[in-house]
Amino acid sequence: MTALLDATADGRHIAAEGLPLTAAQTGLWYAQALDPASPAQNTAEYLEIHGPVDPALFSDALHQVVAEADALRVRIVETPEGPRQLPLTTGPAPLPLHLADLRAEADPDGAARAWMHADLAEPFDLAAGPLFAHALFRVGDTRWLWYQRVHHVVMDGFGYSLLARRTAEVYTALASGEPVGPDPFGRLTDLVADDAAYRASDTYEADRQHWNEAFADRPEAVNLAGRTALPSRTHLRRTAYLGPEVTERLKELASSVRATWPDVLIAAQALYLSRATGAEEVVLGLPMMGRMGSVALRVPGMVMNVLPLRLTAGPRATFAELTRQVVLGIRAARRHQRYRYEDIRRDLGLLGADRALVGPLVNVMPFDYGLDFAGVPATAHNLSTGPVDELTVNVYDRADGRGLRLDYDANPALYEETDLGHHQERFLDLLSRLAHADPHVPQGEHGIATAAERSLVLEQFNATARALPPTTLVGPIEAQAARTPDATALVFRDTTWTYAELDARANRLARHLASLGVRPGTLAAVAVPRSADLVLTLLAVLKAGGAYLPLDPDYPADRLAYMLDDARPVCVVTDRDDRVPGDGQLPVVVLEGLDLDPYPGTVPPRPLTPDHP
Repeated sequence: MTALLDATADGRHIAAEGLPLTAAQTGLWYAQALDPASPAQNTAEYLEIHGPVDPALFSDALHQVVAEADALRVRIVETPEGPRQLPLTTGPAPLPLHLADLRAEADPDGAARAWMHADLAEPFDLAAGPLFAHALFRVGDTRWLWYQRVHHVVMDGFGYSLLARRTAEVYTALASGEPVGPDPFGRLTDLVADDAAYRASDTYEADRQHWNEAFADRPEAVNLAGRTALPSRTHLRRTAYLGPEVTERLKELASSVRATWPDVLIAAQALYLSRATGAEEVVLGLPMMGRMGSVALRVPGMVMNVLPLRLTAGPRATFAELTRQVVLGIRAARRHQRYRYEDIRRDLGLLGADRALVGPLVNVMPFDYGLDFAGVPATAHNLSTGPVDELTVNVYDRADGRGLRLDYDANPALYEETDLGHHQERFLDLLSRLAHADPHVPQGEHGIATAAERSLVLEQFNATARALPPTTLVGPIEAQAARTPDATALVFRDTTWTYAELDARANRLARHLASLGVRPGTLAAVAVPRSADLVLTLLAVLKAGGAYLPLDPDYPADRLAYMLDDARPVCVVTDRDDRVPGDGQLPVVVLEGLDLDPYPGTVPPRPLTPDHP
């Protein structure tokens, strides 16, 4: 069934000519205008009410709250003077509240959420309005779900909390027969006037100068995807929980380093981003309320801003030092939080999808609504916080005994479900380890691989033990030469040798090296560039029973002389006589022009065992 809301109330009308948009609204309006059919600007949540609800009283309460919130009751049209928000007049058709009893469904909660997600996928018509929708679902004899969807251009997360608190307050008063308290909301006209006054003030200019100086070098904003993309119409979401025990440990950790637990969460995300990308400097995006003064604090509208937080998360610093950076960085950002994210990007010339100002957004909400409807408690469940450019990490403390809820919202143009899940699992694992670690040790000790991933790399990837026959390294090569003498053994540019040719050449050179003292337990230096002769020489040294010391022919002469003096090989093999320095003391075998014909091509005799070098 459907109940109807009449969204008019005396003394709360916006003038017929409407109002200009605030700076916070303007960017969202343009984004919607570029893609009118996109639902990306929709925000939504539902409250799970754990007890009986009178739907008629609930409708009356919501009716009054909608009437009080004039910032909600607007539509936005394009005019010759730019976009303006006009008063929403319902005329003969009041605004709908969808009511449904789903108790007969096999999965009432699932059916309700399916309806919500379908509704969330519907774009608003900004010019027509209304820019909000409500639904009340009965999913049990004493359980209800209150859903609300609002376009981001008229509402932010703090505005949701104002609406929810007031609805619970009015419902409780109506249910108890008590007088409803006075309208607590500020007016949209005051919010617009306050925004205009700020943008004409010296404070605005000081804030602009602060951000322009702080990011004058336009640092690279690394992200986990390794690339950028335009926001999509939808986003991926993965929800996980950090258990209560680890949550409490993180709060204790925060206290020990003179910070709050949101500071610790932000520092941990900076550390994760640094380790995952290899960048010591990272820039996170921090959604901030942007509500300075009594006007914005009382208006359920769109004020929220995103500000960049620039951090150095190198391996030598400690996590305590990184957390202190966060504390000081947020403190500085709050002093200039009204200057818009869009304006910072414009001032710095960071336009287009390929010039991001920030990497992931970290949206920490360290509060619960704490609502009750006539004594019946309610739990909030977020469904969408709006468009996602790259990745948004939403962290909620719902005080429900489950610890922290972490929603990873990602742009599907940049992430697959699997990749998103891996990042979330690694971050939760990092949080668990940080919670139990000494915050004063270097951050380089904190990897981001999970225990399973470390086991995969260190144990499974390295499980290379094989049963080997009791032979030497040259044994299988000589055996192959006996089995397939005419098969190709080596190819280098225009040179091709069969196994028989390679084996015979190596045997002759091995006999020559043996005559110079190369035998088991001795060392022969090899200064031959990459070539067929290099393979031949290494094999000949092994056939003679020796071990080889590779020398890079491009090393400086004094470096090569030092290595030869330090290693003291019995000889050095090179392709030409000007490769290595010499004092005449060390025999030098020059392959260029070397005549090996006097030596037989058969395997040289040697007392060689697998135990020799």
